[in-house]
Amino acid sequence: LQVKSAKEALKAVKSEVEAAEAALQQARAVYDKAKRDYLRFKNLYAKRVISKSRFEEVELKFKSAEAGLKEAEANLKALKAKEATYKNRVLTAESRRREILSLERQVAALEGTIRATESEVKALKEKAKEAEAAVERLKAVIADLTVRSPINGTVTEKLVNRGEVVAP
Repeated sequence: LQVKSAKEALKAVKSEVEAAEAALQQARAVYDKAKRDYLRFKNLYAKRVISKSRFEEVELKFKSAEAGLKEAEANLKALKAKEATYKNRVLTAESRRREILSLERQVAALEGTIRATESEVKALKEKAKEAEAAVERLKAVIADLTVRSPINGTVTEKLVNRGEVVAP
């Protein structure tokens, strides 16, 4: 969305730049004509062929055309700077979009890793339950194989040795 709006803004500024370039060409043409007229009328005024007011009229048009040209040049320069700014915005937006896409891929990969890890944890929990059950079975077997006296006392005579089979 940022890229699209930045590109649209850049397109609008490019249109403004094109219009400013056309305005500059027109201002330059007006200036060139006004300058030629000014120089021609200056010579005529120096020779006293035309009146001072007519010369001042042409001189005013020349200065006005000169100001118009400078204004058109300044406007174009400002718009080109604006265009450069918008180009940078487009590049920044595109760069951010690429970063976001990269981060989204990383997140998806990490989510896959998490799912795999969760299944491993589940499998390990099952193995732990099986091991606990095996421990309980072994405790029962050990309890069945252990001989205990029903009363307290001291052993005075040992009738069987360790490892011998005893019948109940």
